[in-house]
Parts: sequence; C-alpha cells; structure tokens
Amino acid sequence: MVTGNAKGLLLPNTCSDQEFADISEQLSDKIELVRTYERLNSLGNIIACNDSVALIHPDADLETEELVQRVLGVEVFRCTVANQVLVGS
Repeated sequence: MVTGNAKGLLLPNTCSDQEFADISEQLSDKIELVRTYERLNSLGNIIACNDSVALIHPDADLETEELVQRVLGVEVFRCTVANQVLVGS
C-alpha cells in the first residue's frame, strides 16, 4: 500500500490520521512523509522505485507523478514491465 525510498514515503489516502502519525513517529526527520490522493491507491503495485529512478503505472494521476519526483527525488518514467501495468508487482 505504500512506496518510498531513502528520501521519502508515499502513503495512500486510505491511511488514517492515526496511522499517519504512528508512521511519522517511527521515521527519521530526514524522510518526508506524504499522503497521496491517487485513485489507484495500491502504491506499491503502481510505483516501483529506488533512490535514482521510479517506474509508474501509465494511468497514474499527474499529481502522483509530480509527488514521486518531488518527495522521492527521482526521475519518473510512465511505462509497463513485460506488458504489465502493475510495475511494482
């Protein structure tokens, strides 16, 4: 349900305020924690990333692509892997 790297962590909009707070308490202040309102909310399935690059589902929202670039600090490519749109699976 989440995706991230050493710079940040993206959470789905289904994450409650309490869950967000609990996760935030466990992370270093150097890791940005952001909730996204992506309609395809299984982020670990639609985004594959490391500290250099991210592959995202071709139909992911533009806002999500921009968040991945900004929060995770990576170059983003919309693509499929082996003709599968769930690039993180």
